[in-house]
Amino acid sequence: MKPYSTDFRTKIVETKYKTNESIEQIANRFQVSYSFVQKLFKRYEATGSVEPSPHGGAKPRKLNPQQVEIVLQLVEEDNDATLQQLCDRLSAKTKIKVSVPTMCRILQKLELTRKKAVRGDGETSTNHRQMLAALSFYQKSLPYPPPRRRQTLWVAGATHLNFKNQAEKGFKQITNLK
Repeated sequence: MKPYSTDFRTKIVETKYKTNESIEQIANRFQVSYSFVQKLFKRYEATGSVEPSPHGGAKPRKLNPQQVEIVLQLVEEDNDATLQQLCDRLSAKTKIKVSVPTMCRILQKLELTRKKAVRGDGETSTNHRQMLAALSFYQKSLPYPPPRRRQTLWVAGATHLNFKNQAEKGFKQITNLK
């Protein structure tokens, strides 16, 4: 909520000294809360001003720009490090502890992805792309269309779900349906 304007605050204070009304009457007259009028008079008596106090502002950032550069270096050194490992390494270098969610938000703001190598033996993304290309080539050499599975439909309105003995009961079988 925005603070009341300085003109409005001044009118309230002037009314108090001109009419000598109670705080409750002034609050009702200007349609504001009792506590607002009470705090306004306290501020005016203490400072001589009716200006609203400034807002507290945002919480300061956990890392300054130099420390963010250290995070970038840590990611460049080991791109496969987990968020917890990055937090531990940052703490060892800068003596500043950050949580795993904080580290995740820092990396998101830096637009760094957290993708791991596909295999645990240190395979690089280049090797991964080569494997995908080879797999794609192999799939193209397969005979298409693939063989269809045999599908069976028993005709003549089976009333129960046991289809094993349907042929024995005289029902006709239709196969290879699509």
